[in-house]
Amino acid sequence: MEQLSLLSKGAVPEEEISVDEILGWLLNITVGLLMVFMIASFLFRTDLQDALDSAKKQLGILGGKYDHITKTEKGEIYKDFEQALMDVQRQKLLLGLEQVLSDVRNSFGLTHFGTTNEKGEREYLLSDILSQGKVVNERFKRSCVLADQALSDQEQMQQDLLRRVLLKKGMALNRSSVEPSLVENPEIVTGENTQWLLKQISSQVKAIYTDCCIMQKMALAYLMEHQEHILMDTDLNKQLERVLEEVSEQEKLRRISEFGQRHYQHVKSLFDKQNVPLLDGV
Repeated sequence: MEQLSLLSKGAVPEEEISVDEILGWLLNITVGLLMVFMIASFLFRTDLQDALDSAKKQLGILGGKYDHITKTEKGEIYKDFEQALMDVQRQKLLLGLEQVLSDVRNSFGLTHFGTTNEKGEREYLLSDILSQGKVVNERFKRSCVLADQALSDQEQMQQDLLRRVLLKKGMALNRSSVEPSLVENPEIVTGENTQWLLKQISSQVKAIYTDCCIMQKMALAYLMEHQEHILMDTDLNKQLERVLEEVSEQEKLRRISEFGQRHYQHVKSLFDKQNVPLLDGV
């Protein structure tokens, strides 16, 4: 290389330089260039491996199921993309379902009236919804109407929730089910994730139905406990008083239980007369 530099400066006479020496210099230059390319290739492969390790770490956060990302003896890197993408998609569906369920619970009054006591138990604050045997809280009325409309057909509600979740996350069960005006280029949900989502929705609808029944039963209980004076003049109470005077002590317990059920249905009818529908499970 030094001689080549001298040659370029005219310091070495051309007749003193042989062909072999020139070829040797060229070979050195070629080897130098090859070393540059080899170093660049090594750095690229290192960056690629780092990227894969980072991706493996991120996927591990979703469940720690990706230890099978390995490098073979031939340097080929394999990864179960199908499983990874399915798990990521499931996380997106779960987030969409939680968002939709939050809206549903709020519309049914479960969020607005619900609270958690010191023991961690779920309670509903309903003292201000009733006055003189009447439902005076418009929010409670509207919640009961919406719950009755949606939960009277739980299968239809499940389909509605499924549609809302898919729409919110820009997904579809298949290409033919896409509404072009609503979703453009939707992500297609895998068959396994579809079955998982349907089970989650079914379970959540049942839980919401149960919670709505509990809240409405608590409203009835409050009416029966704190505003029972509105029932004192009803025919039902008069019948009960008369029966208790005529039957034996042993018969009283059975008749009280019987009239208790009739009394409960009577209180429910007070809600119905005010266009505040209660669920069948109440």
